[in-house]
Amino acid sequence: MIMEGMYRIGDVNILVRTPFDYSPCESFAQYKTDGGRPDITYNFIYGQPEKITDTPVFENPLMKIYNIGGRVVRDFYIPYDTELCARIIRRDKENFDCVCRPEKAFYFAETWNLFNAVGLEWTLIEHGRVILHSSHIKVEEKAVLFSAPSGTGKSTQASLWEKYENAEVINGDRTAIAAGEKGALAYGMPIAGSSAIYKNVTSPLGAVVVIRQAKENRCERLTGREAFKWLLSETTVSGAVPGFFERAADVLMQVAGRVPVYMLHCTPDRGAVECLKEKLEF
Repeated sequence: MIMEGMYRIGDVNILVRTPFDYSPCESFAQYKTDGGRPDITYNFIYGQPEKITDTPVFENPLMKIYNIGGRVVRDFYIPYDTELCARIIRRDKENFDCVCRPEKAFYFAETWNLFNAVGLEWTLIEHGRVILHSSHIKVEEKAVLFSAPSGTGKSTQASLWEKYENAEVINGDRTAIAAGEKGALAYGMPIAGSSAIYKNVTSPLGAVVVIRQAKENRCERLTGREAFKWLLSETTVSGAVPGFFERAADVLMQVAGRVPVYMLHCTPDRGAVECLKEKLEF
């Protein structure tokens, strides 16, 4: 029996076909949809992928990426397991084959593992979306993103805006962004790190705020080049996939040119909220 599930993430329709049963976890269940034509199809099939002797262009404990004759092949591994779990091969512009060892299929009962294997960032970049490491709030019908490395205080600043300005927290860790005709859009994501906040909400992007911990609050708008540099540093980018970096850079340059990006040196209190409010242009 073939299972089918359509997910709309970042306004991209993703169809997943599997020979095994699974139930979407709470975060991904919000993104299931019944209508529309798929933009990308991931077709899982059972098989025993043969070993590739080429040298990978990228590897970490979970994956090896190969460029074989101009075609990208992604091998996925279960954590702490050295035996290949699944191989993702691009068949054409809209279709990927995901060859999965039958004995490893249990791992994909968790929806996040399924999308991690296929590489959600691959899917979104094809449609002009990049994933920014950020806490995402909605205030006055616009999205404000707090971006910084883990442990710097993104979630703290989002919580302060929720407390003092009645902002809605959309996601605690990830946001998909895309350039629009004049501005940009921010999309809620089903991936949220440890925050467990993942709402399916799309809003015009009002500002991106790069935060740094400080003893006093100070906020300044970054120039286009500086804004691009900081956005790039917190974006999920795969240099191993041909064209990925160029596409991501193009999106980020457009966003940096159309949306204000601020550097906020901040304390973990209401003073940081007031400091940023004085700068926001909406």
